[in-house]
Amino acid sequence: MSLTHEYLVSKSVLQADVVINLPKMKTHRKVGITAAMKNLVGINGSKDWLPHHRFGSVVEGGDEFLNRNPIKSLRSKFLDFENHTQNISLRRLSHYAVRVLGRIAKTIAAGFIPGR
Repeated sequence: MSLTHEYLVSKSVLQADVVINLPKMKTHRKVGITAAMKNLVGINGSKDWLPHHRFGSVVEGGDEFLNRNPIKSLRSKFLDFENHTQNISLRRLSHYAVRVLGRIAKTIAAGFIPGR
């Protein structure tokens, strides 16, 4: 099995004569210290190309939320669709779905049970 490394780098960075990257000591809960590691995240063209972005819960192999949650998973898929579609009407519909699903997830997390 071959391993392919692919990157989506902003055209403005690729066309720049100089890119200045100054390290700053910072901490990070996943890697301890970051030094200058996170400085170049901004040259990336889409969050889906970042190595740490994985759909789903931690138990499902993702890193978006801790436990399995179908509402949050669906919200995440709509959010991803909203960020990638060029169709304005579909983007608005997706945005509305993201907001509604977010409110549902928060309501469930707060312990609200309809009919009580």
